[in-house]
Amino acid sequence: MYTKQIIGLDKKIRQREFAPLKDSLSALHKLSFEGRYQEYFRNYSDQFTDSNYYSNFYITREPFKDRIGAKKLKGQVTLYNTLKGSAINKHIGYELFAGVEHLNVSMNAYREQYVTTYAGAALAKNISSIDFKSEAKYFLNGYNKGNYQASIQVKPIMQKTLQWIFNAGSNKVYPEIIHNYYTSNNFIWENNFKPIQQNYINLGIQHNQAGQIFVQYSNINNYVFADSLALPTQLNTNISLFQLKYFHLFRLKSFRFAPELLFQQDGSAAQYMGLPKFFSKTSLFFEGRIFKKQLWFQLGTDIFWINSYRPYSYMAATNVFYYQTQFKTGNLPLADIFLSFKIKTVQAFVRLEQINTILSQPYFFSAYHAMPGFTFKLGLNWMFIN
Repeated sequence: MYTKQIIGLDKKIRQREFAPLKDSLSALHKLSFEGRYQEYFRNYSDQFTDSNYYSNFYITREPFKDRIGAKKLKGQVTLYNTLKGSAINKHIGYELFAGVEHLNVSMNAYREQYVTTYAGAALAKNISSIDFKSEAKYFLNGYNKGNYQASIQVKPIMQKTLQWIFNAGSNKVYPEIIHNYYTSNNFIWENNFKPIQQNYINLGIQHNQAGQIFVQYSNINNYVFADSLALPTQLNTNISLFQLKYFHLFRLKSFRFAPELLFQQDGSAAQYMGLPKFFSKTSLFFEGRIFKKQLWFQLGTDIFWINSYRPYSYMAATNVFYYQTQFKTGNLPLADIFLSFKIKTVQAFVRLEQINTILSQPYFFSAYHAMPGFTFKLGLNWMFIN
């Protein structure tokens, strides 16, 4: 027996901006109100017939039942003050904002409501030929009381052949509520985790001819993850993560070559994040117009490769991915062939995905859960315009 129902809703209730409170050549003051509603509901039931898979857990003869719901209502008011009235969208000036979040959580017999208020500010200013922006948010009470989020961004104002952008930030927030408290008729845990603190810096560089490079270093303290028993665990040591990514689209007449390379290094000896060290995607295709330039098309292939690594395994009952050390993926080369075209208001595509699996063994991105094999996809989008 197995049933599962997941419903998610994310809706912006309303955003209203009042007419400028003050408008002149030197400054513009503006007040904005925003509301947002989010809802998540999951209803899950299963009969544990395979006791070996769930050998680490307390098993009863009763069917597993799990019902989780979360409703979040958020309201925020923001005061804008910009230099030169036409610069409201360029963020030259400052913003002051405050808001409240109401979170209603239900997990079977567990019911709790959390009300959080926060305040923050953002400052943006042009310094010589540099655009500088900073933002900070502080939680006054509620679930994340005393925690914060802060970031800065620096980039050149003038767009040149060589462009760059620098970001740095620090966040201190508690893990998701489900990591601290969870209850069902088979799985129960109560934790009192410390806030997770993350500090990061990254730099993006783009050259019109050479491509884009993105590099980021993150340091995470009090990292929370699901351990080998699929139970939430908090580390008492720091974890560092280094990431380096390159991408560019090379053009030679109608031929296109688009390599994408990713290198990432988990600094923990046990590789708690379960990330592959190398990933690549290479697109080779032809692009152009035919039939008197009325039909635009792309014809080519996408080739993926991921090095061998230890992925997370998946616990269907609790709907979480958890750390494991027994299973390791092989090197995973994948290849897709695609054809897409557009003529006037009609767009269509045909994709043959995972064509290499016709001859090879099943491949895995999660332990013991094989991914789909050879797949044929067809899509059509036709806009009717009067």
